[in-house]
Amino acid sequence: SCGASVTIANRSLDRARTLAEEFDSPAARVDAVGLDAVGSLRADVYFNTTSLGMSPEVDSSPFDVAMPAMSHETLVFDAVYN
Repeated sequence: SCGASVTIANRSLDRARTLAEEFDSPAARVDAVGLDAVGSLRADVYFNTTSLGMSPEVDSSPFDVAMPAMSHETLVFDAVYN
């Protein structure tokens, strides 16, 4: 795991927990939070893999609730799919 910790955020906390449980292991801890908690996360890398941003929600973002703290070294990867 190279010392990384992973947190999965989802609009549905139950879905986040299910996915986190699938990948959680002694070698790599995976936690789950609701999407409303994204603003309080501190991460070096954010991956957005939702349909938010696609038609008809072209102005939606997972950061609509609260923008997390970011620096010039923070990486945001947006893999919007439809």
